Amino acid sequence: MSSPSTRGAIRWSRAGTLLLTALAGTIAGCEPSQSNETMTRARATNSELPAFFLGGIQVHEASLGGWFDALEAQGMNTIQVTDYARQGDWDTDDLSWEEKPSWVLDEIRGAQERGLAVAFVSRVHLAETAPRNEFLWHGMIMPKTEEQLASWFEKYGRYVVEWAEIAEREGVDVFMIGSELNALATTVPATQPPGLEEYFLDAEKQEGRRSEVLAQEELIAEQHLEVSEREGYASVDAYIDARIEREREWAATVTGGDASSLEAINRKRAVLDGHWRELIARVRAVYSGKIGYAANFDQYPEVGFWSELDVMGINAYFSLRDRVLPDESEAQLYPLLLDGWRGVLKDIADFRQRQQLADKPVIFTEMGYTYRAKSTLRPYAHEGFTLVHDPDNASEERQEYVVVWAEEPVRLEERAWAVRALWQAHSALEQPLLDGILYWKLSSHDYHRDDEAFMVHIGEGTDDPVLPELRRFLAPAG
Repeated sequence: MSSPSTRGAIRWSRAGTLLLTALAGTIAGCEPSQSNETMTRARATNSELPAFFLGGIQVHEASLGGWFDALEAQGMNTIQVTDYARQGDWDTDDLSWEEKPSWVLDEIRGAQERGLAVAFVSRVHLAETAPRNEFLWHGMIMPKTEEQLASWFEKYGRYVVEWAEIAEREGVDVFMIGSELNALATTVPATQPPGLEEYFLDAEKQEGRRSEVLAQEELIAEQHLEVSEREGYASVDAYIDARIEREREWAATVTGGDASSLEAINRKRAVLDGHWRELIARVRAVYSGKIGYAANFDQYPEVGFWSELDVMGINAYFSLRDRVLPDESEAQLYPLLLDGWRGVLKDIADFRQRQQLADKPVIFTEMGYTYRAKSTLRPYAHEGFTLVHDPDNASEERQEYVVVWAEEPVRLEERAWAVRALWQAHSALEQPLLDGILYWKLSSHDYHRDDEAFMVHIGEGTDDPVLPELRRFLAPAG
Protein backbone atom coordinates (compact mmCIF):
# COMPACT_ATOMS: atom_id res chain seq x y z
CA MET A 1 0.00 0.00 0.00
CA SER A 2 1.42 3.42 -0.90
CA SER A 3 2.41 5.66 1.96
CA PRO A 4 -0.20 8.42 1.45
CA SER A 5 -3.03 5.94 1.92
CA THR A 6 -1.68 4.09 4.93
CA ARG A 7 -3.45 4.45 8.20
CA GLY A 8 -0.42 6.13 9.72
CA ALA A 9 -0.63 8.92 7.14
CA ILE A 10 -4.08 10.10 8.19
CA ARG A 11 -5.67 11.13 11.43
CA TRP A 12 -7.88 8.34 12.67
CA SER A 13 -9.63 8.53 16.04
CA ARG A 14 -12.36 6.59 17.78
CA ALA A 15 -14.40 9.46 19.14
CA GLY A 16 -16.86 8.33 21.77
CA THR A 17 -15.25 4.94 22.26
CA LEU A 18 -15.94 2.95 25.40
CA LEU A 19 -13.15 4.60 27.38
CA LEU A 20 -12.73 2.52 30.49
CA THR A 21 -10.25 4.08 32.88
CA ALA A 22 -7.15 2.10 33.76
CA LEU A 23 -5.90 0.16 36.71
CA ALA A 24 -3.73 1.52 39.52
CA GLY A 25 -3.38 -1.29 42.03
CA THR A 26 -6.55 -2.88 43.38
CA ILE A 27 -10.12 -2.15 42.35
CA ALA A 28 -11.49 0.70 44.37
CA GLY A 29 -14.37 -0.28 46.57
CA CYS A 30 -14.74 -3.82 45.28
CA GLU A 31 -11.71 -5.81 46.47
CA PRO A 32 -13.03 -9.10 47.80
CA SER A 33 -11.94 -10.45 51.14
CA GLN A 34 -11.06 -13.92 49.84
CA SER A 35 -7.53 -14.82 48.88
CA ASN A 36 -6.57 -14.73 45.21
CA GLU A 37 -6.46 -18.52 45.16
CA THR A 38 -9.97 -19.01 46.50
CA MET A 39 -11.55 -16.32 44.32
CA THR A 40 -9.89 -17.25 41.04
CA ARG A 41 -12.50 -18.06 38.44
CA ALA A 42 -12.25 -21.08 36.20
CA ARG A 43 -10.98 -20.45 32.70
CA ALA A 44 -12.50 -22.45 29.87
CA THR A 45 -10.43 -25.36 28.66
CA ASN A 46 -9.56 -25.62 24.99
CA SER A 47 -12.41 -28.06 24.50
CA GLU A 48 -14.84 -25.54 26.03
CA LEU A 49 -13.74 -22.53 23.97
CA PRO A 50 -15.77 -21.64 20.86
CA ALA A 51 -14.63 -23.21 17.62
CA PHE A 52 -14.87 -19.68 16.22
CA PHE A 53 -14.88 -16.55 18.40
CA LEU A 54 -17.66 -14.25 17.17
CA GLY A 55 -18.69 -11.12 19.02
CA GLY A 56 -17.26 -7.72 19.73
CA ILE A 57 -17.06 -4.70 21.96
CA GLN A 58 -20.00 -2.80 23.39
CA VAL A 59 -20.95 0.88 23.12
CA HIS A 60 -21.90 2.35 26.52
CA GLU A 61 -24.56 -0.26 27.22
CA ALA A 62 -27.29 0.91 29.56
CA SER A 63 -27.84 -2.65 30.77
CA LEU A 64 -25.35 -5.52 30.84
CA GLY A 65 -28.25 -7.95 30.84
CA GLY A 66 -29.64 -6.35 27.69
CA TRP A 67 -26.17 -6.46 26.11
CA PHE A 68 -25.78 -10.18 26.82
CA ASP A 69 -29.35 -10.88 25.65
CA ALA A 70 -28.66 -9.14 22.34
CA LEU A 71 -25.40 -11.05 21.79
CA GLU A 72 -27.10 -14.35 22.45
CA ALA A 73 -30.04 -13.47 20.22
CA GLN A 74 -27.58 -12.89 17.38
CA GLY A 75 -25.85 -16.20 18.05
CA MET A 76 -22.62 -14.54 19.18
CA ASN A 77 -20.36 -16.21 21.71
CA THR A 78 -17.63 -13.73 22.72
CA ILE A 79 -17.24 -10.30 24.28
CA GLN A 80 -14.22 -8.07 24.00
CA VAL A 81 -13.44 -5.87 27.00
CA THR A 82 -10.79 -3.20 27.01
CA ASP A 83 -8.99 -0.59 29.02
CA TYR A 84 -6.87 2.39 28.04
CA ALA A 85 -3.73 3.86 29.49
CA ARG A 86 -3.37 7.52 28.59
CA GLN A 87 -0.49 8.98 26.61
CA GLY A 88 0.38 12.68 26.77
CA ASP A 89 2.69 14.08 24.10
CA TRP A 90 3.51 11.40 21.54
CA ASP A 91 7.31 11.58 21.93
CA THR A 92 7.52 11.35 25.72
CA ASP A 93 7.14 8.78 28.50
CA ASP A 94 4.02 10.59 29.74
CA LEU A 95 1.93 7.45 30.28
CA SER A 96 -0.60 7.23 33.09
CA TRP A 97 -3.77 5.49 34.19
CA GLU A 98 -6.46 5.76 36.84
CA GLU A 99 -8.47 3.34 38.89
CA LYS A 100 -11.01 1.55 36.79
CA PRO A 101 -14.72 1.28 37.57
CA SER A 102 -15.87 -1.95 39.14
CA TRP A 103 -18.44 -2.60 36.42
CA VAL A 104 -15.73 -3.78 34.03
CA LEU A 105 -15.51 -6.84 36.25
CA ASP A 106 -19.28 -7.09 36.23
CA GLU A 107 -19.15 -7.42 32.43
CA ILE A 108 -16.47 -10.13 32.55
CA ARG A 109 -18.30 -12.09 35.26
CA GLY A 110 -21.71 -11.63 33.64
CA ALA A 111 -20.38 -12.90 30.34
CA GLN A 112 -18.92 -15.98 31.97
CA GLU A 113 -22.20 -16.71 33.72
CA ARG A 114 -23.86 -16.67 30.29
CA GLY A 115 -21.21 -19.01 28.88
CA LEU A 116 -19.64 -16.31 26.70
CA ALA A 117 -15.90 -16.28 26.04
CA VAL A 118 -13.96 -13.18 27.14
CA ALA A 119 -11.09 -11.49 25.30
CA PHE A 120 -9.31 -8.60 27.01
CA VAL A 121 -7.34 -6.00 25.01
CA SER A 122 -4.89 -3.53 26.58
CA ARG A 123 -4.89 -0.23 24.70
CA VAL A 124 -3.29 3.23 24.82
CA HIS A 125 -5.22 6.41 24.11
CA LEU A 126 -3.19 9.30 22.71
CA ALA A 127 -4.37 12.70 23.94
CA GLU A 128 -5.54 13.95 20.55
CA THR A 129 -6.41 17.44 21.77
CA ALA A 130 -2.82 18.08 22.89
CA PRO A 131 -1.32 20.53 20.35
CA ARG A 132 1.82 18.46 19.75
CA ASN A 133 -0.28 15.39 18.90
CA GLU A 134 -2.11 17.10 16.06
CA PHE A 135 -2.50 14.82 13.00
CA LEU A 136 -1.01 11.85 14.89
CA TRP A 137 -2.61 8.76 16.44
CA HIS A 138 -1.65 6.15 19.03
CA GLY A 139 0.15 4.02 16.45
CA MET A 140 2.74 6.79 16.17
CA ILE A 141 3.75 6.99 19.85
CA MET A 142 7.55 6.95 20.11
CA PRO A 143 9.44 8.41 23.11
CA LYS A 144 12.34 10.48 21.83
CA THR A 145 15.29 9.19 23.85
CA GLU A 146 16.39 5.69 24.83
CA GLU A 147 15.95 6.63 28.49
CA GLN A 148 12.38 7.82 27.89
CA LEU A 149 11.67 4.67 25.90
CA ALA A 150 12.84 2.47 28.78
CA SER A 151 10.74 4.53 31.18
CA TRP A 152 7.70 4.19 28.90
CA PHE A 153 7.98 0.41 28.79
CA GLU A 154 8.51 0.23 32.54
CA LYS A 155 5.22 2.08 33.04
CA TYR A 156 3.38 0.19 30.32
CA GLY A 157 4.68 -3.09 31.72
CA ARG A 158 3.22 -2.29 35.13
CA TYR A 159 -0.08 -1.35 33.56
CA VAL A 160 -0.33 -4.55 31.50
CA VAL A 161 0.89 -6.92 34.21
CA GLU A 162 -1.63 -5.52 36.69
CA TRP A 163 -4.34 -6.25 34.15
CA ALA A 164 -2.90 -9.70 33.50
CA GLU A 165 -3.17 -10.50 37.19
CA ILE A 166 -6.83 -9.49 37.12
CA ALA A 167 -7.36 -11.52 33.94
CA GLU A 168 -5.87 -14.61 35.59
CA ARG A 169 -8.01 -14.17 38.66
CA GLU A 170 -11.17 -13.66 36.60
CA GLY A 171 -10.55 -16.51 34.15
CA VAL A 172 -10.31 -14.31 31.03
CA ASP A 173 -9.80 -16.58 28.01
CA VAL A 174 -7.59 -14.42 25.76
CA PHE A 175 -5.35 -11.55 26.86
CA MET A 176 -3.93 -9.05 24.34
CA ILE A 177 -0.87 -7.21 25.64
CA GLY A 178 -1.34 -4.26 23.28
CA SER A 179 -3.13 -2.92 20.25
CA GLU A 180 -2.00 -0.92 17.22
CA LEU A 181 1.20 0.42 18.73
CA ASN A 182 2.71 0.46 15.27
CA ALA A 183 5.91 2.42 15.79
CA LEU A 184 6.67 0.74 19.11
CA ALA A 185 5.89 -2.79 17.90
CA THR A 186 7.78 -2.64 14.59
CA THR A 187 10.71 -4.85 15.55
CA VAL A 188 11.57 -6.89 12.44
CA PRO A 189 14.99 -5.73 11.16
CA ALA A 190 14.62 -3.40 8.19
CA THR A 191 16.25 -4.43 4.90
CA GLN A 192 15.22 -1.23 3.12
CA PRO A 193 14.18 2.27 4.23
CA PRO A 194 10.75 2.12 5.92
CA GLY A 195 8.18 3.40 3.44
CA LEU A 196 6.06 5.71 5.58
CA GLU A 197 9.01 7.39 7.28
CA GLU A 198 10.86 7.79 3.98
CA TYR A 199 7.75 9.31 2.41
CA PHE A 200 7.29 11.85 5.22
CA LEU A 201 10.98 12.85 5.08
CA ASP A 202 11.12 13.25 1.29
CA ALA A 203 10.63 16.97 0.58
CA GLU A 204 9.91 16.40 -3.11
CA LYS A 205 7.22 13.80 -2.40
CA GLN A 206 5.62 16.07 0.20
CA GLU A 207 5.54 18.96 -2.25
CA GLY A 208 3.80 16.65 -4.70
CA ARG A 209 1.33 15.64 -2.01
CA ARG A 210 0.69 19.30 -1.22
CA SER A 211 0.02 20.12 -4.88
CA GLU A 212 -2.41 17.20 -5.25
CA VAL A 213 -4.46 18.32 -2.26
CA LEU A 214 -4.48 22.00 -3.29
CA ALA A 215 -5.67 21.01 -6.77
CA GLN A 216 -8.89 19.79 -5.10
CA GLU A 217 -9.20 22.79 -2.79
CA GLU A 218 -12.62 23.85 -4.05
CA LEU A 219 -14.07 20.49 -2.97
CA ILE A 220 -12.80 20.70 0.63
CA ALA A 221 -14.90 22.82 2.95
CA GLU A 222 -13.54 24.58 6.03
CA GLN A 223 -15.44 22.27 8.37
CA HIS A 224 -13.42 19.35 7.00
CA LEU A 225 -10.18 20.95 8.20
CA GLU A 226 -10.88 20.46 11.90
CA VAL A 227 -8.31 18.39 13.80
CA SER A 228 -9.05 16.59 17.08
CA GLU A 229 -12.23 18.56 17.72
CA ARG A 230 -10.29 21.82 17.93
CA GLU A 231 -10.91 24.92 15.82
CA GLY A 232 -10.07 24.07 12.24
CA TYR A 233 -7.65 25.64 9.82
CA ALA A 234 -8.72 28.67 7.81
CA SER A 235 -7.42 27.31 4.50
CA VAL A 236 -6.46 24.05 2.84
CA ASP A 237 -2.86 25.15 2.32
CA ALA A 238 -2.44 26.01 6.04
CA TYR A 239 -3.89 22.61 6.93
CA ILE A 240 -1.68 20.57 4.61
CA ASP A 241 1.46 22.55 5.53
CA ALA A 242 0.88 21.95 9.25
CA ARG A 243 0.22 18.28 8.63
CA ILE A 244 3.32 17.77 6.52
CA GLU A 245 5.51 19.40 9.16
CA ARG A 246 4.07 17.36 12.06
CA GLU A 247 4.48 14.10 10.16
CA ARG A 248 8.04 15.06 9.13
CA GLU A 249 8.88 15.62 12.82
CA TRP A 250 7.46 12.21 13.69
CA ALA A 251 9.43 10.43 10.97
CA ALA A 252 12.64 12.17 12.02
CA THR A 253 12.19 10.97 15.61
CA VAL A 254 11.47 7.37 14.61
CA THR A 255 14.43 7.12 12.24
CA GLY A 256 16.90 9.52 13.84
CA GLY A 257 16.38 11.90 10.92
CA ASP A 258 17.54 9.59 8.12
CA ALA A 259 15.22 6.88 6.80
CA SER A 260 18.12 5.35 4.86
CA SER A 261 20.23 4.75 7.99
CA LEU A 262 19.30 1.09 8.48
CA GLU A 263 21.94 0.58 11.17
CA ALA A 264 20.37 3.18 13.46
CA ILE A 265 16.84 2.05 12.66
CA ASN A 266 17.62 -1.60 13.38
CA ARG A 267 19.46 -0.74 16.57
CA LYS A 268 16.27 0.89 17.86
CA ARG A 269 14.14 -2.02 16.64
CA ALA A 270 16.33 -4.46 18.56
CA VAL A 271 15.80 -2.42 21.72
CA LEU A 272 12.04 -2.39 21.14
CA ASP A 273 12.00 -6.15 20.55
CA GLY A 274 13.76 -6.71 23.85
CA HIS A 275 11.20 -4.61 25.70
CA TRP A 276 8.28 -6.61 24.24
CA ARG A 277 9.85 -10.00 24.98
CA GLU A 278 10.49 -8.95 28.56
CA LEU A 279 6.85 -7.83 28.88
CA ILE A 280 5.56 -11.13 27.47
CA ALA A 281 7.66 -13.07 30.00
CA ARG A 282 6.28 -10.95 32.83
CA VAL A 283 2.71 -11.55 31.67
CA ARG A 284 3.29 -15.31 31.41
CA ALA A 285 4.53 -15.31 34.99
CA VAL A 286 1.09 -14.19 36.23
CA TYR A 287 -1.37 -15.27 33.51
CA SER A 288 -1.91 -18.84 32.26
CA GLY A 289 -4.38 -18.23 29.43
CA LYS A 290 -3.79 -17.44 25.77
CA ILE A 291 -1.64 -14.34 25.17
CA GLY A 292 -1.63 -12.28 21.99
CA TYR A 293 -1.05 -8.86 20.48
CA ALA A 294 -3.50 -6.91 18.26
CA ALA A 295 -1.47 -5.59 15.32
CA ASN A 296 -2.77 -3.04 12.87
CA PHE A 297 -3.72 -4.41 9.45
CA ASP A 298 -0.73 -2.84 7.71
CA GLN A 299 1.82 -3.60 10.41
CA TYR A 300 1.46 -7.25 11.41
CA PRO A 301 4.38 -8.37 9.16
CA GLU A 302 6.69 -5.99 11.06
CA VAL A 303 6.01 -7.54 14.48
CA GLY A 304 9.04 -9.64 15.37
CA PHE A 305 7.80 -11.35 18.54
CA TRP A 306 4.86 -13.41 17.23
CA SER A 307 6.71 -16.64 18.07
CA GLU A 308 6.50 -15.72 21.79
CA LEU A 309 2.71 -15.38 21.67
CA ASP A 310 -0.20 -17.82 21.47
CA VAL A 311 -2.47 -15.74 19.21
CA MET A 312 -1.94 -13.44 16.22
CA GLY A 313 -4.39 -10.60 16.57
CA ILE A 314 -4.99 -8.39 13.54
CA ASN A 315 -7.17 -5.28 13.47
CA ALA A 316 -8.54 -5.90 10.01
CA TYR A 317 -9.19 -2.50 8.44
CA PHE A 318 -7.82 -3.65 5.10
CA SER A 319 -8.72 -1.55 2.07
CA LEU A 320 -10.63 -3.98 -0.12
CA ARG A 321 -10.60 -1.81 -3.23
CA ASP A 322 -8.50 1.03 -4.57
CA ARG A 323 -10.94 2.96 -6.73
CA VAL A 324 -14.28 4.75 -6.81
CA LEU A 325 -16.61 3.09 -9.30
CA PRO A 326 -19.06 4.98 -11.54
CA ASP A 327 -21.59 2.29 -10.61
CA GLU A 328 -21.19 1.05 -7.05
CA SER A 329 -23.94 -1.54 -7.21
CA GLU A 330 -23.48 -4.94 -5.61
CA ALA A 331 -22.90 -6.52 -9.03
CA GLN A 332 -20.00 -4.14 -9.74
CA LEU A 333 -18.52 -3.84 -6.27
CA TYR A 334 -18.72 -7.36 -4.84
CA PRO A 335 -16.10 -8.90 -7.18
CA LEU A 336 -13.60 -6.24 -6.06
CA LEU A 337 -14.32 -6.97 -2.40
CA LEU A 338 -13.93 -10.69 -2.94
CA ASP A 339 -10.61 -10.22 -4.73
CA GLY A 340 -9.52 -7.87 -1.97
CA TRP A 341 -10.12 -10.47 0.73
CA ARG A 342 -8.51 -13.23 -1.31
CA GLY A 343 -5.35 -11.14 -1.48
CA VAL A 344 -5.45 -10.28 2.21
CA LEU A 345 -5.90 -13.88 3.33
CA LYS A 346 -3.17 -15.09 0.99
CA ASP A 347 -0.77 -12.48 2.37
CA ILE A 348 -1.49 -13.55 5.96
CA ALA A 349 -1.12 -17.24 5.13
CA ASP A 350 2.12 -16.64 3.24
CA PHE A 351 3.51 -14.56 6.10
CA ARG A 352 2.74 -17.27 8.66
CA GLN A 353 4.39 -19.86 6.43
CA ARG A 354 7.54 -17.78 5.91
CA GLN A 355 7.86 -17.07 9.63
CA GLN A 356 7.11 -20.67 10.66
CA LEU A 357 3.89 -19.52 12.33
CA ALA A 358 1.52 -21.71 10.34
CA ASP A 359 -0.08 -23.16 13.48
CA LYS A 360 -0.51 -19.77 15.16
CA PRO A 361 -4.24 -18.97 15.57
CA VAL A 362 -5.36 -15.72 13.91
CA ILE A 363 -8.18 -13.61 15.32
CA PHE A 364 -9.42 -10.39 13.75
CA THR A 365 -9.32 -8.52 17.05
CA GLU A 366 -11.07 -5.63 15.33
CA MET A 367 -13.05 -5.55 12.14
CA GLY A 368 -15.59 -2.91 11.28
CA TYR A 369 -17.00 -0.59 8.69
CA THR A 370 -18.96 2.61 8.93
CA TYR A 371 -22.59 2.69 7.85
CA ARG A 372 -21.75 4.99 4.92
CA ALA A 373 -21.00 4.39 1.28
CA LYS A 374 -17.38 3.73 0.29
CA SER A 375 -16.63 2.22 3.71
CA THR A 376 -14.71 -0.60 2.00
CA LEU A 377 -12.38 1.89 0.32
CA ARG A 378 -10.75 3.05 3.57
CA PRO A 379 -12.43 1.07 6.37
CA TYR A 380 -10.56 3.02 9.06
CA ALA A 381 -11.84 6.43 7.86
CA HIS A 382 -14.96 8.10 9.16
CA GLU A 383 -14.22 11.84 9.30
CA GLY A 384 -12.30 14.45 7.36
CA PHE A 385 -11.46 13.81 3.71
CA THR A 386 -9.37 11.40 1.65
CA LEU A 387 -7.92 11.96 -1.82
CA VAL A 388 -8.37 8.83 -3.94
CA HIS A 389 -6.57 8.30 -7.23
CA ASP A 390 -7.79 6.21 -10.15
CA PRO A 391 -5.08 3.49 -10.32
CA ASP A 392 -5.93 2.65 -13.93
CA ASN A 393 -5.07 6.12 -15.21
CA ALA A 394 -1.36 6.92 -15.04
CA SER A 395 -1.55 10.06 -17.20
CA GLU A 396 -0.98 13.56 -15.88
CA GLU A 397 -4.73 14.06 -16.11
CA ARG A 398 -5.53 11.03 -13.96
CA GLN A 399 -8.88 11.10 -12.23
CA GLU A 400 -8.85 12.03 -8.55
CA TYR A 401 -11.73 11.88 -6.11
CA VAL A 402 -12.15 13.72 -2.84
CA VAL A 403 -14.18 11.55 -0.49
CA VAL A 404 -15.62 13.57 2.40
CA TRP A 405 -16.57 10.77 4.76
CA ALA A 406 -19.29 12.48 6.79
CA GLU A 407 -21.11 13.47 3.60
CA GLU A 408 -21.31 10.00 2.06
CA PRO A 409 -24.85 8.57 2.06
CA VAL A 410 -25.89 5.82 4.44
CA ARG A 411 -25.38 2.41 2.82
CA LEU A 412 -25.55 -0.47 5.28
CA GLU A 413 -25.37 -3.00 2.48
CA GLU A 414 -21.76 -2.25 1.63
CA ARG A 415 -20.37 -3.54 4.91
CA ALA A 416 -22.61 -6.60 4.60
CA TRP A 417 -21.11 -7.29 1.16
CA ALA A 418 -17.63 -6.95 2.66
CA VAL A 419 -18.30 -9.51 5.38
CA ARG A 420 -19.93 -11.92 2.95
CA ALA A 421 -16.90 -11.59 0.67
CA LEU A 422 -14.62 -12.43 3.60
CA TRP A 423 -16.70 -15.50 4.41
CA GLN A 424 -16.63 -16.65 0.77
CA ALA A 425 -12.87 -16.12 0.43
CA HIS A 426 -12.19 -17.84 3.76
CA SER A 427 -14.48 -20.78 2.99
CA ALA A 428 -12.52 -21.46 -0.19
CA LEU A 429 -9.21 -21.90 1.66
CA GLU A 430 -7.82 -25.42 1.87
CA GLN A 431 -6.85 -24.77 5.49
CA PRO A 432 -8.97 -22.44 7.68
CA LEU A 433 -7.08 -19.32 8.68
CA LEU A 434 -9.33 -17.40 11.06
CA ASP A 435 -10.24 -18.44 14.59
CA GLY A 436 -12.48 -15.48 15.25
CA ILE A 437 -13.86 -12.02 14.47
CA LEU A 438 -14.40 -9.41 17.17
CA TYR A 439 -16.47 -6.66 15.63
CA TRP A 440 -15.94 -2.94 16.26
CA LYS A 441 -18.57 -1.99 17.53
CA LEU A 442 -21.83 -3.60 18.66
CA SER A 443 -24.75 -2.16 20.61
CA SER A 444 -28.05 -3.49 21.91
CA HIS A 445 -29.66 -0.10 21.15
CA ASP A 446 -29.37 2.37 18.30
CA TYR A 447 -29.31 5.81 19.93
CA HIS A 448 -25.52 6.10 19.50
CA ARG A 449 -25.79 5.81 15.73
CA ASP A 450 -25.19 9.51 15.06
CA ASP A 451 -21.90 9.63 16.98
CA GLU A 452 -20.70 6.04 16.40
CA ALA A 453 -20.24 5.61 12.68
CA PHE A 454 -18.94 2.02 13.08
CA MET A 455 -21.79 0.82 15.29
CA VAL A 456 -23.91 -2.20 14.40
CA HIS A 457 -27.26 -2.41 16.16
CA ILE A 458 -27.75 -5.96 17.43
CA GLY A 459 -30.76 -5.33 19.66
CA GLU A 460 -34.45 -6.02 19.25
CA GLY A 461 -35.85 -4.85 15.94
CA THR A 462 -32.51 -4.59 14.17
CA ASP A 463 -32.42 -5.09 10.44
CA ASP A 464 -28.74 -4.48 9.83
CA PRO A 465 -27.80 -6.72 6.88
CA VAL A 466 -24.28 -7.34 8.21
CA LEU A 467 -25.56 -9.57 11.03
CA PRO A 468 -26.63 -12.62 8.99
CA GLU A 469 -23.35 -12.32 7.11
CA LEU A 470 -21.38 -12.52 10.36
CA ARG A 471 -23.38 -15.55 11.46
CA ARG A 472 -22.20 -17.42 8.39
CA PHE A 473 -18.89 -17.96 10.19
CA LEU A 474 -20.60 -20.11 12.82
CA ALA A 475 -22.31 -22.41 10.33
CA PRO A 476 -20.83 -25.92 10.04
CA ALA A 477 -18.33 -26.31 7.22
CA GLY A 478 -19.78 -27.69 4.02
